[in-house]
Amino acid sequence: MFMLVIICGLPGTGKSFVAEIAAKKLDAALLRTDAIRKTLFPRPAYTEEEKMKVYQEMFRMATEKLAEGNVVLDAVFPRESLRKRALSLTKDSIIIQTVCSEDIAKKRLSEKRLLSDADYDVYLKIKNEFEPLQEKHCVINTEAGKDKIEKEIQRLLA
Repeated sequence: MFMLVIICGLPGTGKSFVAEIAAKKLDAALLRTDAIRKTLFPRPAYTEEEKMKVYQEMFRMATEKLAEGNVVLDAVFPRESLRKRALSLTKDSIIIQTVCSEDIAKKRLSEKRLLSDADYDVYLKIKNEFEPLQEKHCVINTEAGKDKIEKEIQRLLA
C-alpha cells in the first residue's frame, strides 16, 4: 500500500516548500491545488464552485496516482470535510500542517511565487474560515530553517 501525505495550512506558511521535500523523500507524485487551478481555470475567479472543482480533480488524480506509488497533496484544506475526504483515499496517510508567524507569512505572500496568486488579503480571509484540525496531525513550523525541516520530515515519514 502506498502512502498519502497531506500538507495543509494557511497561504504563505510554507506548504509547497514542505511538500517538495516530502515528495522527494518518498519519490512521490506531487499534486498542488495551485497547479490544478491554473490548468482548469486559466483566469481563476476563486469562487467556492471553482475551489470544489479543484479539490475534486485533485482527489481524482490522487486516487489514480495512489495505485502506482506515494502521493503528496499540497493544498490549504481549510475545511475538515476536505481533509476527511483526502484521508479516505488510503489507510496509510499522514497530515502535516505548516505554520509560521503571521508576519513571516505576510512577507512571503508579498513576494512573487510561481503558482500561487494568494496575497495577504487572501491569507486573512482563509484564516477566518480555516477550521482547526481535529484530525491526528503533525505540525511543522517553517521558520525552523531548511535542515531542521528536512530532518523533521524524514522523522515523520520514516
